[in-house]
Amino acid sequence: MWCSERRGSARTFDGHFESEWTTLKAMRLDSKSQFLAAVDRLAEIAKARHAIGEKLQQLRDRLHVMQSRHILDIGTERDAKGKAVYSNEELRRAAPAIRLFEDSDYQEVLTQVRKLEHEQDELVVEHNRLVDQKALAMIELGLTPRGGEDIPEV
Repeated sequence: MWCSERRGSARTFDGHFESEWTTLKAMRLDSKSQFLAAVDRLAEIAKARHAIGEKLQQLRDRLHVMQSRHILDIGTERDAKGKAVYSNEELRRAAPAIRLFEDSDYQEVLTQVRKLEHEQDELVVEHNRLVDQKALAMIELGLTPRGGEDIPEV
């Protein structure tokens, strides 16, 4: 049924006005491109998070070895008479912390770990934002974002 009920807009066969149909079609294309862009960026973020996770594990292993070496040195350190330098347990617990604080290599690796953890946190925030953006685009496209549940119309 074609008739001119609005100025300059003809009604299409399904009852929509052409201008509304064009707007709806443009919104769907925009939502589709947003959805696809979000999916691509989520994949990139997953790769980056994995790479950061591997690097963090390597650095944490390195920190653990450095800590262990200091603890071993402290536990076996002897004075000129052959007596343990750190004879009581409290001193043996305090000495590694001081040595690690003064160890520039340890501090450098620790700084790298903190930097990577910060980058990882930023990726988590971006990931969550993109998941929400993807869900909104899916809703606009008439798809179900999660769990197969129907989304009520508002």
